[in-house]
Amino acid sequence: MKQILPILFLISVITYSCQDEPADPTTDCDKLIIGLANFDKRDVADEINFISEDFFPASSSVDSIGHEANLTAFTRRLRSTCANIEANVIGYATIKTNPPKSEIRLEIFTVDSTFERILDINTPSDNVLSFSDFHQ
Repeated sequence: MKQILPILFLISVITYSCQDEPADPTTDCDKLIIGLANFDKRDVADEINFISEDFFPASSSVDSIGHEANLTAFTRRLRSTCANIEANVIGYATIKTNPPKSEIRLEIFTVDSTFERILDINTPSDNVLSFSDFHQ
C-alpha cells in the first residue's frame, strides 16, 4: 500500500503537467504595427477583429445602429492595449454603405518614425464591430 501512493502521486503529477494550458489570447501589437506600416490587410484585420470581437450593438433612441459607444470603447481599448498607437474616432457611420462604416485615425509611433493610418470599421446594427479596410 505504501508503494502504491507514491506511484499514484507520480502518475497524477505527470498527467497534470502534460495537459495543454489554455492559450491566453492577447493582441499582437507588433504584428498590428508592422501590418499597418506595410499595408498588410490580413494581419491588420486579424488584430483589429480580435480587439473588437466582443463589441455587440446596443441600439437606442439616439443610436439606431448601436455602436457609437462601442467605437469609443474600441479606441480606448486599442490605446490601452498597444501603447505605441494613438486612436481617435473621426466619424461614426459616416460612410453610407451596407453596413455603415466608421473611421478612426491611428497615429503609430515607432523607434525611428511616426505615421498615420485611417482605419475603416464596419458598424452593422446586427453584428460586432469589425475591420473593413485602412488607408493613409
